[in-house]
Amino acid sequence: RRNRNTRVFGNAFARVDLTEAIWTNSSLGINAGEGASRGWTPIRPEDSEPSLVNGINESNNYFTSWTITKTLNLQQTFAEQHNLSLLAGHEAIHSRSRGISGSMNGLVSTDVNARYIQAALGDPATRNVGSSGGLSALLSWFGKADYNFAGRYYLSGTLRHDGPTRLGEAFGWGTCRSFSLGWRVSEEPRMAANNFITNLMLRAGWGIT
Repeated sequence: RRNRNTRVFGNAFARVDLTEAIWTNSSLGINAGEGASRGWTPIRPEDSEPSLVNGINESNNYFTSWTITKTLNLQQTFAEQHNLSLLAGHEAIHSRSRGISGSMNGLVSTDVNARYIQAALGDPATRNVGSSGGLSALLSWFGKADYNFAGRYYLSGTLRHDGPTRLGEAFGWGTCRSFSLGWRVSEEPRMAANNFITNLMLRAGWGIT
């Protein structure tokens, strides 16, 4: 069996600083490839599971995928102890694939130049050809907010609104959300003299996907 595959992939990224506290990120990722396979099964009566008929099979396939992500970010400290981080973003993903395959047994010639899926070159009753493919897309809006006071008390929340094609038109859009609370105990003033525990944080969260 001979297999040949070619693949191209990459990612481009850009950042624009609007102010010292606000910036935007943009990225574009691509992934594309194609492949081919050719197989030959000879007659092998000596095997423990003998093969008494020869056969060939071959396939060709390709796929393409791209992802675009854009975010707007803010990170600011107020009154030296209030730390706020905000993110809002948009993402689009698109993927497509397709392939075709065929096989046939009982070739009248074992010559490598005669290994084609044609009725005149083998048993036409065993000839089998099929194809497959797929198409999917995802459109999303999302946001995230993080706040902490003096590196001790934390509050964060996320929200994502997705429109996936894989779940069908009846599903439509779905919204995922989560939040969490945290307390970094090791940053409390009374823990300053503790040399045994250097970093201790308690966190509780809830979310749905």
